[in-house]
Amino acid sequence: MLVQHCLLCLHSSVEGFGLEAEARMTTWHIMMPAENETDSTHSHDVSEGRQLLLKAVNRVWTELMHSKRQMLEDIFKVSLPCNDRGHVDISTARPALEEPALKSWQNHL
Repeated sequence: MLVQHCLLCLHSSVEGFGLEAEARMTTWHIMMPAENETDSTHSHDVSEGRQLLLKAVNRVWTELMHSKRQMLEDIFKVSLPCNDRGHVDISTARPALEEPALKSWQNHL
């Protein structure tokens, strides 16, 4: 249940988990400067990083909905809207899942 909250937060912004991130750099770290930062040398990296992040979020979301959709609907007592192919889009599911997923996340914290 916590995964939904994380995916919804990541889909809307890269911040918002209620925890402070450790300041450490790894081989896979992509700089994500603040929105008000206008350094053009980082803009391409930020754009690419954001696209990679959204692609990963959407892939995990698709797999989650494919395998756990019915269970999530039962647990959260919601009906997730799906398109004509039967897929649940993260943007259209946000209103139904945002509040119960946030409550689950806050209980976890």
